[in-house]
Amino acid sequence: MTLGERIYRLRRRAGWSQEELADRCGVSRQSVSKWESGQSTPDLEKLVQLSRTFDVTTDYLLLGEEDEPAQPEPEPAPPPGPSAAGEEPPPEAAQPRPEEGAGDVRDVLHDIGNLLFAEREADPEPYYLSGEEAQAYLTAHAGCRRRNGLGTGLCILSPAGLMVLEGLAMMGVLPLTEDAAAGLGVTLLLVCVAAGVGLFSLAEAQLRPWKFLRREPLRLEEGLAPWLEQEAARGAARGRMQDGIGVMFCILSGAPMLLAATVFGDESGMAMLSVGQLLALVAVGVFLMVDGACKPAYDCLLERGECSPKKKRKRHRKQE
Repeated sequence: MTLGERIYRLRRRAGWSQEELADRCGVSRQSVSKWESGQSTPDLEKLVQLSRTFDVTTDYLLLGEEDEPAQPEPEPAPPPGPSAAGEEPPPEAAQPRPEEGAGDVRDVLHDIGNLLFAEREADPEPYYLSGEEAQAYLTAHAGCRRRNGLGTGLCILSPAGLMVLEGLAMMGVLPLTEDAAAGLGVTLLLVCVAAGVGLFSLAEAQLRPWKFLRREPLRLEEGLAPWLEQEAARGAARGRMQDGIGVMFCILSGAPMLLAATVFGDESGMAMLSVGQLLALVAVGVFLMVDGACKPAYDCLLERGECSPKKKRKRHRKQE
């Protein structure tokens, strides 16, 4: 059992919410949530405060080397005897007895209740998301989209250098043989692909610290939800505009090939150049469409679509 799990278990045993424990320890509710989820650990001063609050030792909190504090047991009932008035207690046969099997029935009902409500009790408490964290996540998501768009564009554009160099060498514009142009073009292709893969890795690393938002239930700071709704509407408008421009670039990408075929006929050099222009236009169009896809970020914060509470519970249980 980890430190966060021990804090969570002791808090639930005491019957406190995260806000109540935060008030007792002089910290924010967000700090308690991060302690229990394992995203951060309390410092030495807060560990001492927690041990006093829960009436346990710091060794138990850190290492779990002691048994958990036991609940106080009720005092045993006094043995049967004469009452204060001097009356003899009723004989054992006259005392009411519980029906046989009543305890077993209660145990069965208790087990059934545990099975029915196990999933509900296992749901984690909502993570408190402040406005600063929401803005930081949106900024990280925008940077991730931009890097993914650039990486995709570079991978699409990677053969363009080979096509252009081959075409210029065929037309005699460059003082290179076709083999030399092909070798240089392949080198450029590999450089573009490597740069694209590097951008994908950077994008994934930039968004990795925020992946917990897709599986944890959220409780937004007061006033944050309306602002997110407004920003989501603005982002959707920008995304539609970028999608339109991107589609336009993809449609127009075939124009250079048609123009080259009409004006220059079957000349191989111009055909190679037109293919390079086609790839460049498609790369720009795809970049604009990927960069404008901000809807998943707002869906994650507002818990809609793939990030609805129901789907988050499913992801959380799968990880458990």
